[in-house]
Amino acid sequence: MHRGTRELTMAYTIDDHIAWQRVGDEVVLVNLDSAVAVGLNPVASVIFPMLEDHDEKSIVAAIVREFEVNPSDAREDLRGFVAQMMEQQMLYAEESTK
Repeated sequence: MHRGTRELTMAYTIDDHIAWQRVGDEVVLVNLDSAVAVGLNPVASVIFPMLEDHDEKSIVAAIVREFEVNPSDAREDLRGFVAQMMEQQMLYAEESTK
């Protein structure tokens, strides 16, 4: 990277109609509009709480540490989960510079 250039990253925002709580090792999401609750799998339970405050690199590192997978698999899991959340309008993304 050249000095003075900025890395383009995505900043994520969880939609206001989504409430969540960690219950043991699992994260449970509740859609406040529909009252539907969903329990996340172990990988998604690591990803979800980190989305608004961490960049992709640190989330991938957390998945690698927790599940002893390679970074490329962790990145694929993260991107797949984010795509699902965005498709369901539970999460929004905008580009930011770092």
